[in-house]
Amino acid sequence: MLALQFARDVQDVDWILGDAPSPDREVMRVKQYVDFGFITCYASLCAALGAVAARKGQWRRITGIAAGICGVAAGVFNVVENRAILNLLDVPLRATTPAMIQAIRAPSTAKWGLAGVTVVLLVVSSIRIPKTS
Repeated sequence: MLALQFARDVQDVDWILGDAPSPDREVMRVKQYVDFGFITCYASLCAALGAVAARKGQWRRITGIAAGICGVAAGVFNVVENRAILNLLDVPLRATTPAMIQAIRAPSTAKWGLAGVTVVLLVVSSIRIPKTS
């Protein structure tokens, strides 16, 4: 799945999936549908962890809210990416366009970036800052 998310051209798609129809494409289709459930779980977890962090002090409130927003946004980009992959699966290689590949790559890049930011924000929100007397 990760290789397809960062495919650069039709040759990469061919190496990953082969031409349509193929068993590899059908396996990828199943993986994409399973991924929708995973997206729901991790976006909900990020929102919940962000909400918990937001209840504890000003600094944690800011980072917790930001983490929740970034986690949910990563989920939204993941849904866009999955839909683009599902659209590609029925298209033969000769009809695959650079725009179709970019429709996968761009949201995937955003998703992974936001996922990284989410993790950093959740870690930062868990740091205890000692109160000065």
